[in-house]
Amino acid sequence: MSDHAFQNADHSRTLSVDCSVQLETLKEPLAVSLHATPEPMIQVRQNRLLSMGADTPYDDYIDRRSVADEVAYARKLSAQFSWAQLDVTRRSIEETTAAVLAKECRHQRTLVIGHMAAMHRAR
Repeated sequence: MSDHAFQNADHSRTLSVDCSVQLETLKEPLAVSLHATPEPMIQVRQNRLLSMGADTPYDDYIDRRSVADEVAYARKLSAQFSWAQLDVTRRSIEETTAAVLAKECRHQRTLVIGHMAAMHRAR
């Protein structure tokens, strides 16, 4: 990762927030949208609530329909901005990181080739 800047934006649970203005202002970003099927997400969330000792019911947080809506929203947003999509349902953190870094490498190569072509056309 050396001199590359990486930013993480967690847009889960933001179905009512329009973030398109901020996203449209980014210059040549590599955005990778991580997706999982609802079931493992619900299990993780249930475990998180148990570990926190949450007394208050978080029905929407672990409701299958709500979680499925979040996944659908993320996929729609990804398609709208032509982001790379990566299904992480059965991937470890290490596998996910490797896949994202591979996408970053391809993205950087494409940017360099595109800039070189633009410079060549400008001559």
